[in-house]
Amino acid sequence: MRNLLIGTSLLVLSSLWAADPAELNNLRNSYQSAINRAVKPITDTYLVELTKLRDTYTRNANLEAANSVQLEIDLLNAKTAATVGTVGTLTTVLDAVAVVPANSMEGFKLGSVRRGDVITVSYVSGLWKSDGSIPTENPDAETTDRGDKTRLAIAESPKEGRPGDVIKMVPAHTRDKPFSYTVQTTREDVVLRIHYGGDNPKAPGSVTYKVKVQR
Repeated sequence: MRNLLIGTSLLVLSSLWAADPAELNNLRNSYQSAINRAVKPITDTYLVELTKLRDTYTRNANLEAANSVQLEIDLLNAKTAATVGTVGTLTTVLDAVAVVPANSMEGFKLGSVRRGDVITVSYVSGLWKSDGSIPTENPDAETTDRGDKTRLAIAESPKEGRPGDVIKMVPAHTRDKPFSYTVQTTREDVVLRIHYGGDNPKAPGSVTYKVKVQR
């Protein structure tokens, strides 16, 4: 009998909670959106500064310190990736500062995307190169010494030790005008990587982009 009363009480409470007035829901959503707007610029700035610090440690051959900073970057990106917000009629499923190393076929993992998702990227900072030892190429510049080889690419994840197929190359000038790409085919694993040379373990440098995925 006691269990029945408790169960009935929980059902009544659940019904009350489910019946929140529209005005309360709107106010709650506005509150959460305001928090997200306030916190995001602080997080973005922190990630950019962390990237600079990591690169400084790397240039000074302090790999232990560089790895510690990279762990902090990965942690913050994971937290950001877990945040889901609503913008207009689209739901933001990823909003992050992506650090993309030149020497990685996986670059920065976007994960699974669906047909119709919109991927938006904008350049923040960094230089890289597909060969050599000194990063000198800006993927967001109008022209580069190596042409499109050093552009950013939206690509499939690597397969059998080889870079995955390029889905879309990201053009120049995204710092001033973010580039958006509408996904044409649902895919399980999508990454941001250097357009050419990600399979070179000695490719120098990394670049930082703001990235957003909406559906």
